[in-house]
Amino acid sequence: MLEPPHGKAETRQGKGGPPGGDTKTPEQLSQLFRRMQKHLAERILAGELTAHLGYAPGEEKPSAQPNHRNGSSAKTVLTETGAVPLDIPRDCDGSLLPQLVPTGGIRVCALHRPPGN
Repeated sequence: MLEPPHGKAETRQGKGGPPGGDTKTPEQLSQLFRRMQKHLAERILAGELTAHLGYAPGEEKPSAQPNHRNGSSAKTVLTETGAVPLDIPRDCDGSLLPQLVPTGGIRVCALHRPPGN
């Protein structure tokens, strides 16, 4: 089951149960897929920032690390299935260069195509 960041299961109507359990039309399925893409991309981007900084959110910042998390920026990226709005995490000194959504890029191929294809 897909768990949104706030920890509650989400369906089309926002109630508990399996995501997409009441999806009936192709448009509803497309909307569900875009929400899943958003959730997955934001988790990957958060992981990229954690790897870049060397500590996870909520952990104590290493004393040798001058850089830290600095919120996020909204960005809409394009996939083969349509536009997906993302919150791109930022670091204080701007040295994070995300691999999933490169700086200045708007197309994200990794969300819909296996690597090497």
